[in-house]
Amino acid sequence: MGEVIHTSRIKIVREIGPTRKALIEGLNEPIYYGVHGGIKNFYKIEPEKERAATLDHIIAATGACMMGTLSTLLARDKISTSEDRYHADVEGDIENAGGVLKITQIRVKYHLKIHTEKVPEAQTAFSSYLQFCPAAQSIKGCIEIKDDLVLEHI
Repeated sequence: MGEVIHTSRIKIVREIGPTRKALIEGLNEPIYYGVHGGIKNFYKIEPEKERAATLDHIIAATGACMMGTLSTLLARDKISTSEDRYHADVEGDIENAGGVLKITQIRVKYHLKIHTEKVPEAQTAFSSYLQFCPAAQSIKGCIEIKDDLVLEHI
């Protein structure tokens, strides 16, 4: 194993029903977890307020980390990843695995508006970025990752 770079310290507080609040040391804003959609149906509960589930946060965090890692590699090649040129659609499958909910697959589809002459650099970055992504490397072997890059020439 490598050297510890950071230890995340988080206090979790249970609020009403399935709602939990995470207080991350060093940050002012709490993060809330709860249930909604198919997850609330699975657990047969009706929360006072629907919130993203812990599994939603894992999916979103993985997608955000993957997007950030790819963005870093694209920036090295002077490819703009501004909000008007770059976004990702992220989906994650949450399955009933013997009575326990489990994320089985995360799909990330990137949309990048790019000048034609930069396409080879973008494809090279896309072909190698996952090996540098902390979240993808953390879940590798546990959750299947599928990714796709859609290029729109400008």
